Amino acid sequence: MLMGGFHSIVAVHGLNGHPFKTWTSNLVDPPFNWLDQLAKDIPQFRVFTFSYNASTHASISLDDIAKDLLSDLQLVRIESCRGFAKAHGS
Repeated sequence: MLMGGFHSIVAVHGLNGHPFKTWTSNLVDPPFNWLDQLAKDIPQFRVFTFSYNASTHASISLDDIAKDLLSDLQLVRIESCRGFAKAHGS
């Protein structure tokens, strides 16, 4: 059992991938995005995707992509904590 705090799942697609299409099956009608189902199945977790220029011809380095991911995660955490504090009257 998870106690307290915020719990998140961050899906990161691979090179030449897409932040939404990567996680979607078009083998069924309508298309099925398993991240949407994951969010429904475990509502105590927030499910995010990380979008970045995944082209193998992009001029950005993997180190820079990783730094962007960490920066975005830090911002999400800060905003979540602010929202939690406001919701609880702090």
